[in-house]
Amino acid sequence: MQYERRYTLLNSKFKELFFPTLLAAIAGNFAILADAFIISALLGPMNLSVIQSIEPLAQFINMIYWLIGFGGTILSTSAKANFNDETANYIFTLSLISVTVISLLIMVLGLLFPDSFLEILCNSSHLRPLVYEYLKYYLLAIPFMCYFIVLTYFVKTDNFVQLHFK
Repeated sequence: MQYERRYTLLNSKFKELFFPTLLAAIAGNFAILADAFIISALLGPMNLSVIQSIEPLAQFINMIYWLIGFGGTILSTSAKANFNDETANYIFTLSLISVTVISLLIMVLGLLFPDSFLEILCNSSHLRPLVYEYLKYYLLAIPFMCYFIVLTYFVKTDNFVQLHFK
């Protein structure tokens, strides 16, 4: 009986969370595509290549907040299915603190050692100054982006499934 109750709750939560998460991922990819079209049309192909040079770093940052946000959401939902709100709250707090610390670390390392990042991201000496200008602003935005995206994952677990679309 206890197993059936937890399975039903987890199964309904999975279905409830799956489609909004899928739609958010699709929206993010469409936003990248739209940015590419707009930038290349308005600013030219040179600026598009500058922005695309940052893409490996952006995908690495995406991986971090997906792992922490989505993984923490799964663990938190599992704890809520076991009626253990204290553990769910602990996982929420730990997820937000860890993504904030990791993103701040990446930002500080990127700002202190931009040449190392530029060596990895851009091999063109012609594009390097432009990539550096864009990289500075992107690095400053990383902690905010990671924090808010992980927060939106957890908003869904507290029965506010549609809130992150508003």
